Amino acid sequence: RFCSIFLGLNFVLRVADLLAWKYWLLPKTSYSFEDMFHGFAFGKWLIYAELLPFTLLPLLMLAVPRLRKTAHIFSIAAVLACAGLITNRYIMNLQTMAVPTLPFDSWESYWPNAFEIAPCLMAFAFMVLGLRFFYKQNLLFKKM
Repeated sequence: RFCSIFLGLNFVLRVADLLAWKYWLLPKTSYSFEDMFHGFAFGKWLIYAELLPFTLLPLLMLAVPRLRKTAHIFSIAAVLACAGLITNRYIMNLQTMAVPTLPFDSWESYWPNAFEIAPCLMAFAFMVLGLRFFYKQNLLFKKM
């Protein structure tokens, strides 16, 4: 239940931030909302992916008690929520560094190397191992 509350709060604040950025902050600069996105790697689809399948879907899955008590649905919601956090960090960190700031600049491209990919994969592996451990020990759904 707490996860659904926090995901709901995250969703509301993220949408409010996005709308304030689009309609209040960007009009004060020389940029438009469309100028902040470029190509596939930095497209608008990232924001929609973060908000809809990676935040709203796990929120709905965890808000319904019958779905929340199902181990597979709970695991899928946890993975989707983690993917939403990773997508948010990608948008906030990498995409903002790639936007050209001067008229003669161009969009920068970036591809992480193995030393940057390995910790991300390790975090996912630990998450899967942790979920598997709690599921095998029957600690995850014992009191639900």
